[in-house]
This record gives sequence, C-alpha cells and structure tokens, in this order.
Amino acid sequence: MFSVFTHPTEIKMRKTLIAATLAIGTLITTTAQAALVTNWDWSVTSAWTGSTFTAADGINDGTIVTTANELSWGGTSAYTDTSAPFQTARSAVVITDSPAGSPPQMITNSLTPVPTNTFTHYNNTIDFAFRTLVTATLDTTLTLAPSGGGVIPPFPQTLHFAVHFIETLNQTPCFAGSITTCDDIFVITLGDLTQHFTYQDFTYQINIVSLLGGFLGLSDAACAAAGVSSGCVGFQTQEGQANVERLGLLISTVPEPGVLALMGLGLLGLAATRRRRTI
Repeated sequence: MFSVFTHPTEIKMRKTLIAATLAIGTLITTTAQAALVTNWDWSVTSAWTGSTFTAADGINDGTIVTTANELSWGGTSAYTDTSAPFQTARSAVVITDSPAGSPPQMITNSLTPVPTNTFTHYNNTIDFAFRTLVTATLDTTLTLAPSGGGVIPPFPQTLHFAVHFIETLNQTPCFAGSITTCDDIFVITLGDLTQHFTYQDFTYQINIVSLLGGFLGLSDAACAAAGVSSGCVGFQTQEGQANVERLGLLISTVPEPGVLALMGLGLLGLAATRRRRTI
C-alpha cells in the first residue's frame, strides 16, 4: 500500500524539476526567437610569420628567402624549375589565393566547404649541403560577418599554427609509406583545426578541411621520420613535384551547453522522482 505522505526531499526534487523545465522552455524560446545566420560574408588571409632553418656552416648554405607568402631555400634556380640539377635547385613553400573571400558565401550546415588559401610545396631535389627549412609559423586571420549586416564580436580572429618540417635525404631506405625517394613531411604541431564561437544565442563550429585530401593523420613511420610522436597530423609531399594543398572552411551549428545542462538536470530530477515513488 502506498502512503499519501509526500517526503520533503521529494517535494524539493519536484520543485527543482519544475524550475529546470521552466528554464529549459525559456531558453529554448529565447533561442528560437534569435535568428540563425545561414549566410556569411568572410575572408581568410594566411601568412608566414616565422621560420627556422638548419644551421649555417658558411660553406654551401644556399639562398634563403622569407616573406609573408614564400619560404624558399636551396640554389640559384627558380623553385618552379623541377628539372634543375641538384647543385642549383631550390625548394619552397608558397601561399597563394591570400586573401580569399566571398563570393561564394559560407552557408551554415552546408556540406560543401568554401575554398580558401592554397599552399604549394615545390619539393625539388637539392644539394644536401644547403640549409633547409626546419620550422615555420603560419598565422591565418578569419573574418566573419552575417550577410546583410551584423557584427561578430570574436571575429576577426587570428589562428596560429606551428609547422614542423623534415627535408628527407633523397636516398633509400625511406620511411614506410613514402611514395617517392623520399617524401618530405610537414607536421602541424600547434593549432586547432576546429573553432567555436557564439552569436545571438547560437553556437557555431568552424572546421578547416583539406579540399585535395592531402592533409590527414600521418602514419607512425612518417611521424617518427619527422621526429615527433605517433598520431601526428600533416601531409607528405612527393619529390620532384609541385605538391598543392588547398584548404576550405565549413560552418555548422552545435547544441548550446546551457540547453544540454538544463535538460540533463530535468532528466535527473524526473528519474529521482520516479525512484521515490517506487519505494
């Protein structure tokens, strides 16, 4: 037989449940009243802001160029000349399409990324005595605004990426998984490819993606060859080629943490009330 007496703890739990339910309703109503931004005007500018090279010996260092769009090293030939002999050949990492921006507009929850900056590694076989790239710092500035007007407080925002590079010797044995003799390796050692921001009660997620499929998790062998731990992220570039990688952006909505927390509180309260009634 059940008692009609209501325990004070159950009364308190019911009040908590009612309060949580009302809060959820208020928050959902407020969110529903806010306008989801579906179309964005945007621009992305990327630049090399730092770099290090192997130590100079003063004998055959080659020529090093460092600008916002170009990091190059090696001999006196143009880095675009893939047929130059190793005594004069040079390599480079070059940024193009910077800045990149609308049109086309960025569409919320679209599965088609907008193309941004292009990175090309002219991976030529150079004299092993030349100084070569070791690390680079890439700064990417993303500017967002709702199409038709509006201001995003967190943007423009500059994302900082640290790149670790290994110029491999062009002789066997190569690391496992190398396509040529031998692929060079880029590793992103710092920088988040996923960003979040909140605007008018909606939380949005921005993902930086590879449009050409070259940017991915590297094998343990490639990570080891680059001198970093397993599970690294980056890309391999083939010897004697202009290796092109173009990045893109996707924007999507994510659940508000406040809504999830209140829903969790409400469910906990409901479960506790049901347990109390079965005692």
